[in-house]
Amino acid sequence: MIVLVSILGAMPVHAGARSAADRSSLVITDAGTPEQRKVALRIAFRPGGADAAGVLVAMWNDLLTDTVCWRLPGGLWHAPPPPPHQNVRWSYRDPTLSAGPVLKVVTSNLPSFTLTATGKNPLQPLQFSLDEPSQQGITVQVFESNPFQTNPVRVRYVPTAAHPGTDKPGHFRAKLFEELDPYSPVPFPCSASGAFLD
Repeated sequence: MIVLVSILGAMPVHAGARSAADRSSLVITDAGTPEQRKVALRIAFRPGGADAAGVLVAMWNDLLTDTVCWRLPGGLWHAPPPPPHQNVRWSYRDPTLSAGPVLKVVTSNLPSFTLTATGKNPLQPLQFSLDEPSQQGITVQVFESNPFQTNPVRVRYVPTAAHPGTDKPGHFRAKLFEELDPYSPVPFPCSASGAFLD
């Protein structure tokens, strides 16, 4: 499975808003078992204090038949001292997948948040399957896992005529369709206090 995500405006993105949709996309491929799935997520999010609070990533389809909540703990985030007048660029590494299926995250000052996940650790399987006829749409929400849920973003991806994609068993590919209220609650349990949920 491969997932790629991005975020933009609070209404559907039309063909004219090229820069927004092109920077925001979601791709998921599912070869049939959790071990064969991969996720690549890109979203307009920049953590402020990831080493202290950690980050939460929630993802679900419109039917809520598949949901994941990935907790990226603060101890696995690192950032070198930034150049003068630039923001800290955080990175996350978990080569043993000890905290879940998220292998790495790279951030930039755009802002950009690029996540890679894999189901190769059987103890931390990647449970987001694509066995339904259609996902209809997939929403991703990212926020720092402190009590204030700092800098949240929430985006929904749907293939459209303006931005063609794929929505079928085993494969989902779409660019940003709409940005949603980032402070709306995630429609399933997903919190900093819980263990890895999937």
